[in-house]
Amino acid sequence: SDQNQTINKGRTLHATTVGKPTPLTGKTALTKLLAQCPPNTTERDLEIWTAGDNPYSDVALAHTMGWNSALVRTGIWNGDALDLEKGGVRPTRVDDSFAFVVEALLPE
Repeated sequence: SDQNQTINKGRTLHATTVGKPTPLTGKTALTKLLAQCPPNTTERDLEIWTAGDNPYSDVALAHTMGWNSALVRTGIWNGDALDLEKGGVRPTRVDDSFAFVVEALLPE
């Protein structure tokens, strides 16, 4: 988490930033995912993907956590993947819809 300290009336206050793409958010999601898996399953046993339409939160979270990412051209982002790569954002795959992501990633 991103922690900042400020002084207020002689007390030190600590602020924590949460939300995508912070590690706290990724670890929370991972904990919830692992709770649905068979006992003794670890992150290394899974192929984890994030899917979303925001390269700066969804793809960035995947990068932060070492997961794969599917960026979808809907909603927030509807651009060119090459433009993103120039800015350092590199999704694992880019699709036109969530249906394509599901089709590509889930076995029949």
